[in-house]
Amino acid sequence: QAADGRKADDIVVLHVGNVSTLTSFLVLLSGNSRPQNQAIAAAIVKDVQERYALTPGGSGVPEGSAESGWMLLDYGNVMVHVMTPKSRLYYNVEGQW
Repeated sequence: QAADGRKADDIVVLHVGNVSTLTSFLVLLSGNSRPQNQAIAAAIVKDVQERYALTPGGSGVPEGSAESGWMLLDYGNVMVHVMTPKSRLYYNVEGQW
């Protein structure tokens, strides 16, 4: 909901628990610019903290950066990938699963 509220595009949720020991779900989404991706990630961090008292990676700081085109919010059983369309196409995370 937080990502959708910040106008994230192409939101995909993949259940990977049967093939991965790292996480149960991957959430992949795109923003149209790096500032938008920063806003999306911040909204997700705030929403998850308020609803579930969880912070990504325990530190509350996303891995990666908006400038790199890929930010990761690691909540253990759920990993959220916030990417630019270009980075998403290049890394093809969905194609790995």
